[in-house]
Amino acid sequence: MTISTAPKTKETHTKISSEELLCEQVISFFEKGYQFKKDWSKTSTSGDIINFSTGKDYTNSNVILLLMAQALGNYQHSLWSGVFQASGKKTKKDKGNGLQIRKGEKGSRIMMPIFIKKKDKAGNYILDSNGKPVQFCSGFRPTCVFNIDQFLDCDKKESIIKKYTVATAPEAEAEAEAKKIEHQESQKMIDKYLKVEKISFSHGGNSAYYSPTTDHIQMPPKEAFNSTCGYFGTLYHEALHSSGTKERCNRPSLLAPNSNRKMYALDEIIVEFGSVILCHEQKISTIDKLQNSSAYIEHWIEILKENKKTILQEILSQSVEAVNYLKNAGEKKDEK
Repeated sequence: MTISTAPKTKETHTKISSEELLCEQVISFFEKGYQFKKDWSKTSTSGDIINFSTGKDYTNSNVILLLMAQALGNYQHSLWSGVFQASGKKTKKDKGNGLQIRKGEKGSRIMMPIFIKKKDKAGNYILDSNGKPVQFCSGFRPTCVFNIDQFLDCDKKESIIKKYTVATAPEAEAEAEAKKIEHQESQKMIDKYLKVEKISFSHGGNSAYYSPTTDHIQMPPKEAFNSTCGYFGTLYHEALHSSGTKERCNRPSLLAPNSNRKMYALDEIIVEFGSVILCHEQKISTIDKLQNSSAYIEHWIEILKENKKTILQEILSQSVEAVNYLKNAGEKKDEK
């Protein structure tokens, strides 16, 4: 007697893209209730987020992503690197004389630029004054980096930490510094932006907001804030909202009707990310950043979960665009 058996079926596994994993990293940050907390007065690297293999600072979107990763991992140092970079290997077969990652450690995802060599119409590479091919950034792709705390302890690791460690201010002095409201570089940048863009501005009341209808930024009095971050973080936030008008960055999330709460929340996350980037660049402590954003976080998580493959890159891209517009106020106008 012949016994028939059902055909075997292969187990299917849904492959998660690196873009989705990056988005999940951000969602996890918000779902766990973390905040952007970076106190420049106390940090060992004087506020910089550094690739310890190259000595270069991480910038723009990667500031946001690594602040989140540092909070999620509870890492003590703002020092990061790719595993291959940190190993000191020149080729994959090389044993290397650098750092070794601890077994089981998971990387944090950041955005790495994709560079392409420029060609002329004839298909030949365009060379610079040094005879090297001219390259341009064609986009970004996620890549993994690891915090120095994730590497095995050794003399080289200690020397790297020592290299980037600076003397920290005493607790009382650090707290006093954080509570100073004045910050000349930030004020100079904002003043230039408001003047060039002809945006009206005033202090008064107890609300901070930007009105697209009147192109006006309203801020409470400086004395109503408890720290430099509290004041300038909020001022950056509102100024970045103003960058979204049709004449400036033409950002759909700002231009949508007020009744569209999802688009409203989207513009909030774009400008909040941008505000954190600017605070980081200006070495302003972000120890109390995002403390007033809890009303939006649920919407932010909802937005990120809708399209994990592309939404985060779009948000980060628009944040950086808004930041650059504010920083470079008047440059495009001068060219015309």
